[in-house]
Amino acid sequence: MTTKTWIVTVAVTAFLIAIWWGVTRVIIPMQLSSGQATTPAPLDYSVPGNWLYRPDTPPPPVWEAGWAVDFFVVPPAPQRLSAEGLVDPMEDQLRADQRAASTALVQVLGSAGQVYMPSLRWPSPVSKPPTDAQTASTDLLASFEIYLERDNHGRAIVFVVPANAPSVLNTISEAIKSRLTEIQPRLGGLVVVGRSASDLSPWSTPLCSAALGTNCTFAMPAEPASSLFASLATPKPELIPSLTLIDPETTSEALGLHIRVVLADLENNVAKTAEPIGEITLVDAPEIRRPGQLIEAQPGEN
Repeated sequence: MTTKTWIVTVAVTAFLIAIWWGVTRVIIPMQLSSGQATTPAPLDYSVPGNWLYRPDTPPPPVWEAGWAVDFFVVPPAPQRLSAEGLVDPMEDQLRADQRAASTALVQVLGSAGQVYMPSLRWPSPVSKPPTDAQTASTDLLASFEIYLERDNHGRAIVFVVPANAPSVLNTISEAIKSRLTEIQPRLGGLVVVGRSASDLSPWSTPLCSAALGTNCTFAMPAEPASSLFASLATPKPELIPSLTLIDPETTSEALGLHIRVVLADLENNVAKTAEPIGEITLVDAPEIRRPGQLIEAQPGEN
C-alpha cells in the first residue's frame, strides 16, 4: 500500500467514524428527547406472534403426564439503532436473526424440555428516556404472567439468560416473589449462556427451589463474540450476541443430568399441581323422599 493510498484510507475511515458518531450521539438522541417519556403498554403475549419460540402443540399438564420441565428463555438483546428509541421486535429480519442466533441453544434445551422465548422491545444503544430501559422488563413480566396462566400447567420452570441480559433477572425475581408459595418449589434453577454461573449468583436464591442448593445455577459456555448481521452501510446496523455453544454435545449431556436431578427432587418432595376444577354450575336436583312417602299433588296437577 502506497503512502497516498494509506492516507486516503485513513481519511475515509475517520470520515465514516465522524458520521457514525454524529448519528448515534447527536441526531438520534435529539429525536428521542423530543418524545414523551412514558412507558408503553406491554405486548399482548396471548398472541402467538409475540413469541420467538413456543410449542406449536401445548404439552400435557403434570396432572396427566407427570413432572416435566419448561425453559423460559430471555432472548438475546440486539444492539440496533432506532430513532424511536425502542427496537421493534416484530421486524421480520430481526426475528429471523434472533432465531438464527438462538438455534443451537434451543436445540439443546428442546432435548430436555419445552422452550418458551418471548419477543421483547429492547432499548436502542442510544436510547435516552429511562422508560426505554424499563420496557423490556415490562414485556418480560407480561410474557411470564401469560406463560404461567396459559402454558405452564404445573411443570417445573428453568430460566435461561444470555450474558448480555442480566438486569432483567430483577424483573423475574420480583415476579416470583409475588407468587413465591405457588411456584418456588418447582423452580429448576438458572441457566447462564456465555459466562460463569457464579457471576449471577445474587439471583440464584429466588430462582431455585431450596432442595437444589448449590446446584441452582448451570453454565452453558458459548462464543463470547457477537455475530454481525448487518454492515455499517445498512440503514439499521445491529449486533445480536451469538448463542453458539462451544461444545453442544457435552453441554447437552450436562444439562440432561441437571434436569434429571430437578425432576427427581420434584417427584420425591413436591406434590403435583391438581387439575383445576373450573366453574361450578348449579343444577336443580329432584326432591328426595323416604320409602312409602306419598307424593303430594302440586297445584294444577291431576
